[in-house]
Amino acid sequence: MTNVSNFYHRRVAPRVVHHLCSCAQITRQRQEVVSQAFGLVLEIGIGSGLNLPHYDPDKVERVIGVDPDASMLQLSATRRESTSISVEMIQASAAEMPLESGLADCAMITYTLCSVQDPRRVLAEVARVLKPQGVIYLCEHGRATGRMSRGMQSAANGAWSRLMLGCNLNRDPNALVLQSGFRFLQQERFVMRPFPPMLGTHYTGVAVRA
Repeated sequence: MTNVSNFYHRRVAPRVVHHLCSCAQITRQRQEVVSQAFGLVLEIGIGSGLNLPHYDPDKVERVIGVDPDASMLQLSATRRESTSISVEMIQASAAEMPLESGLADCAMITYTLCSVQDPRRVLAEVARVLKPQGVIYLCEHGRATGRMSRGMQSAANGAWSRLMLGCNLNRDPNALVLQSGFRFLQQERFVMRPFPPMLGTHYTGVAVRA
């Protein structure tokens, strides 16, 4: 079973996650959020590079992408080669990034806080690497609003997380950002159709240090 599990998590799961995260609805949402980035961008959980086509080369000088999963980074090769923006990929945990403090103008966090082991530690690292006036651009899925949907998320979360590379259904990303010393300039929560609230509750926002 260990060999089967290892094969699934190395070869199958990254492609499943890539497919789910590249559907038309999510791609439109990525485009809306990612196009706001500017300067030197720190992208947490860059994975297969799905955000890369949506950065505006007239506004973005460079993207530093951090991701611990080598299999996901391998899937990003084509997108890295097709963009005119300078892209540096670093295989590392976002909870301990080998980057200097006060480096980035903004941080892009899309569909990542759901899967990191310690989101508060990751956000503390993001705060360290950002410049004092740096901006976080957020696009995540997470905790539903209705009691029934929340119950379904809690019931399914264990199995979902094991199958989807540690993704959690029931985290509240906006609350995590606020608890980590940031404040929102803009924030929104909505259900992305045709997904049910259990899977489709989305959070977007623009945040700076409080």
